[in-house]
Amino acid sequence: MQENASSGARVSYSGDATKVWLVSGGKSRVARGTVPAGRYDLEADFGDGVRTPAGELDLAVGDEVTLKCSRAFKRCKP
Repeated sequence: MQENASSGARVSYSGDATKVWLVSGGKSRVARGTVPAGRYDLEADFGDGVRTPAGELDLAVGDEVTLKCSRAFKRCKP
């Protein structure tokens, strides 16, 4: 279900990751589209089928963030 854009932030990703997840409170969601504002741990699949810790992200209401992911550094950064 899409969150209301007025109460969240928009997130996308690019680079070497085939998929990126936002993890918070024991739940995860794919890092695409509108998500609730908050602090997230990032996990990414860099093409090996494994969810790898890839950083942290703080989102405020109204933020629009594109995460740039690097296989070499195993990191995703805004």
